[in-house]
Amino acid sequence: MATCAVKFCENTYYKAKKNEQKLPFLRIPIQTESIWTKVLPLDSIDANTRICADHLTEHDFYGENKQTLKPGALPTLNISSTRGTSLLRSEEHNV
Repeated sequence: MATCAVKFCENTYYKAKKNEQKLPFLRIPIQTESIWTKVLPLDSIDANTRICADHLTEHDFYGENKQTLKPGALPTLNISSTRGTSLLRSEEHNV
C-alpha cells in the first residue's frame, strides 16, 4: 500500500481509494533526488518512497491526470516538519 512519505501527511492509497479520490502517489525523481531531500523532511529515500500529489502544484504536472511530473518540479505545498494542521486538502478531495 502506498503511503505518503512526507512527515505528518496521513494520505494513503487506501484512504484515497476508499473516499473515491484520485490522488496519485509519485516516486521521487532520481535526477532531482538530492534537491527533494533538502525540501522534504524525509528520513530516507528508497525505490518505494512515494509522496502524494497534495504536495505539488497543478503546474508541476503534464496533463490533468497528475501522473507525470515536469522536469524540475519540486514539492512546495503542505510541507511541514511539525504537526500543526491537517495536510489533507479536504476542499479539493471532498472528504
